[in-house]
Amino acid sequence: MGTKITIAVVLMLCLFAGTTARAQIVYGQPASGDLQLTYYSWTVTQGETERTISQLAFPLTGFVPAGENFDITLYAANASTTLDVDDGEQSLSGLSDVRVQANRAFADDQLLLSAGVNLPTGKTALDLEEEYFVLQALSQNYLEFPVRRYGEGFGFNVLLAGATV
Repeated sequence: MGTKITIAVVLMLCLFAGTTARAQIVYGQPASGDLQLTYYSWTVTQGETERTISQLAFPLTGFVPAGENFDITLYAANASTTLDVDDGEQSLSGLSDVRVQANRAFADDQLLLSAGVNLPTGKTALDLEEEYFVLQALSQNYLEFPVRRYGEGFGFNVLLAGATV
């Protein structure tokens, strides 16, 4: 088992060695925004029961250079999720919370200080009982969806990171 993990890590490092990485703070990068359209669909079979969960999401990201070695990133999404089960269709839709992150590099880009805030713009309560079942299906950790939480409430984070050469 340990040998397989080591081989997998070495292969991943080889794959990423040839790609260029974008830093947190990029000199001269202009302000930008991106609106995407993503669609995911999964079918899960448990015994005789088959459930299909699908999501159409519109994630919006933004980047604003706020000064030398300082930038702000933004994230918000609108999504519609549908759960098809044997006894009918259930759905959940709405906005996610807005996340704002400020990043500042220090000491010749060897230190990074980030602070972020989660603004409660998404759902604060489930309107229908069926929305609860859709949210439970979204929370399965083996399924991948762009929007898993429609609302988390107010929150903040702070990060201090360092790099050496």
